[in-house]
Amino acid sequence: MLKKMISFLVFILISVTCNYSFGKVRNLSSMEISTHSGDSLQVELLIIDPQGNKTGFDPSVNAIVEQIPNSGWGVDDFPGIPPTRFVGIGEPKGGIYKVEIIGINRTTTYTFGIRMADSTGNFHQPVFNGITSLGIISIYTITYDPTPGITPKVERVVTTEDLKNDINIAFDLGLIDNAGIKQSLLAKLDVAENSIKRGQKQAAINQLNAFINEVNAQKGKHIKDEAFKIFLEDAQYIMEHL
Repeated sequence: MLKKMISFLVFILISVTCNYSFGKVRNLSSMEISTHSGDSLQVELLIIDPQGNKTGFDPSVNAIVEQIPNSGWGVDDFPGIPPTRFVGIGEPKGGIYKVEIIGINRTTTYTFGIRMADSTGNFHQPVFNGITSLGIISIYTITYDPTPGITPKVERVVTTEDLKNDINIAFDLGLIDNAGIKQSLLAKLDVAENSIKRGQKQAAINQLNAFINEVNAQKGKHIKDEAFKIFLEDAQYIMEHL
């Protein structure tokens, strides 16, 4: 698959060179999504474009798919660097892309990065950190427009169930070191989740703020910084999307 990805990148380079040589307007837009999880590959990657095409590892069929036009899938695995799974797309269309990061083995942390270029080749390169476990799927969305000057928007899509998963995974990783704190956080989320189900938006916001207050109070005590940031971002996303 690495050879296929290299061939894809060479194809993009040749296309750009030919456009330049023949005086055509060059479209330098591109997108590369990558993730790694330490010394061994513990996560897989799936990209879904605005038309529903997929490239990457599709857990619904337990196989690699390459449906997105001008896309390739592969892995960088060189001595001295963490093995990295990536998907590249040449001249991506504007719209909302969905990214799934899939836990395939043990409980682990991961780093997720995106390198996006607009039609003139100007880059945006946001990086995110997360935690996952076997069978857990973390979902991100990328709102992309190749028009120069428009900054892509990237965010993780989170539910209360996702946040509860993050708390349990963080405890397993030692990012929460006290079982009582874990149970207290989960209990607050249970109450908030029930309010959301009943359509009680303000009550849910109050309960999520109580969760945030406890997380702030435990930062550096029983909650490590990596988990602190994830918990706050998760809770904020949920409140903003009630």
